[in-house]
Amino acid sequence: MTGGIFRRIRPYLPIPEKPTVGFAFGVCAFLSAVLLIAWYLIPQSVLVWSKSSLIGFSIINVCRLLICLLLPFVFLVSRYSIGDRNVYGTNPGFGAAIQSILIGVPAMLLFVALHNLFSRFLIIRSVPAPLPMIFHTTTDTSAEATLLLFLVGSALPAILEELFFRGLLTGILPGKLWNGKGYVIIALLFAIYTLNPVDFLAVFLLGVLLGYIRHSLDNVFCAILTRLSMAGSYLLFRSLLPLIDTAAVRTEADLDSASLYIALTALIMGTLIMVPILSQIRRISGYLRLENIDKPQREEGRIRDHIGWAFWMGLLFFSGIWAMILGI
Repeated sequence: MTGGIFRRIRPYLPIPEKPTVGFAFGVCAFLSAVLLIAWYLIPQSVLVWSKSSLIGFSIINVCRLLICLLLPFVFLVSRYSIGDRNVYGTNPGFGAAIQSILIGVPAMLLFVALHNLFSRFLIIRSVPAPLPMIFHTTTDTSAEATLLLFLVGSALPAILEELFFRGLLTGILPGKLWNGKGYVIIALLFAIYTLNPVDFLAVFLLGVLLGYIRHSLDNVFCAILTRLSMAGSYLLFRSLLPLIDTAAVRTEADLDSASLYIALTALIMGTLIMVPILSQIRRISGYLRLENIDKPQREEGRIRDHIGWAFWMGLLFFSGIWAMILGI
């Protein structure tokens, strides 16, 4: 009965016949706008905990991941019967997994260094650092709080964000965009989705790196391993490389004078460590291309089909949320 109703209303629904990046991104943007505006409008007085507390952060972050990423992922993959090879890739071997884990350490160093340098620049210039749409402030350093923060702030986002952006969106790219240009576009959409003005550049560059890993090793789980490695290595080294919390540090007097030198050192070290690992990933990529040379190529398609009305509507929805964050 449900199938019959869907067939009758299907001609009136703006669902494309084939999966497109624009439609997937538009669905994610629409759901994000509805959820976050509703969260923003909920009066703080009706809640027994602060929205920026660890509990509030966990609730809205998990809801957004499940509703805005997992739900569209499951719907689109099942609706269009997208093949596992397109979404998840192929098995690149144990060596590729090891390299994906190793590159997470320098990626973490670079990410934290860029965050601290840009945060410091804004604070010194007396520019109010705009907070992310979803953030938390807590002084709880207990094992339970650390574990909860790791799960909802790092592990779950690493899995679902990579499945959506480096899995689904990358998997349905047309053959003309199955290259550097394609994963740079996905990285830009990824940075827009995170709704974090201070880390926009760092997230974009991270997305480019993850796209390169996904493209070179042809496996989305390698990108997930890199994200998990970044989170794990930060937990190990956070006492040596503290992250400037722009929610707590608002003036130059609050800055640690050593943070600049630590950030510059991390930037140099991360770059030096990353170069040889990228070289190994490139070598593995060459072997994989030789192994897959006889396999069918990706389906070609028109780029404009992937950037239709849904894509522009998605940008419009995210523009509204960004305007709320920046106070425009």
